Amino acid sequence: MPHNEHGVKEAVKRRLKKVGAWWTMPHQRGFSQAGVPDILACVNGRFLAIETKFGNNKPTTRQTQQIELIEKAGGIALVVNENNLEGLEDLLNGLAIREEP
Repeated sequence: MPHNEHGVKEAVKRRLKKVGAWWTMPHQRGFSQAGVPDILACVNGRFLAIETKFGNNKPTTRQTQQIELIEKAGGIALVVNENNLEGLEDLLNGLAIREEP
């Protein structure tokens, strides 16, 4: 089990790699929107945004606003911590399943 937020990020990246997802971690600098989630990914054509936290840490107001905007646009946005990594894995496995033509 991860012991800090960095460990949660690494665990998320391993799970994304396992299902063949494309992902990136945007840099939070002057040219980026405030509150953008830590990891942006595409799994089987579905946009996924993941905000990572550790322990009792909660998303900031701006992070919550970005999550809401992503969901409103049709993407999947969620907050992942050390306690819900298995739920993320279930979601990723479900998204990665491709139906045969």
